[in-house]
Amino acid sequence: MLFWEPLLWNTNGLTIFIEHQLLNISALICLGYLIFFIGIFGLIYYRFSLLYCLISIEVMLVGLNFSIIFIGNLLNQPFCQILVLILLTLAAAETALGLSLVLLYYKLYKTTSIQILTKLRF
Repeated sequence: MLFWEPLLWNTNGLTIFIEHQLLNISALICLGYLIFFIGIFGLIYYRFSLLYCLISIEVMLVGLNFSIIFIGNLLNQPFCQILVLILLTLAAAETALGLSLVLLYYKLYKTTSIQILTKLRF
């Protein structure tokens, strides 16, 4: 059944359409949480590689932004889209800084393992 069929065949179809729309938005919010938890799993699984940890943090931020967009759509709040733009800017700055530190770390120690990170102490 297509989502507009209740509107065509039912006098009370508008409520059914709204229920389908809420169901789809809640499924997309759950998909955002799933992406976030995949990022957490990647952070736990690859905890000894600095580069994979940065990638996992980025996946977590994408999942969070995905959920915030659809929560804002559900609540009809345009502020959530502005919040996501700010978070994406913050994530881009974090990625640039983190990647430059990883490249410098690799240049000095020829590895990206976190276990040798204790050499950076003063």
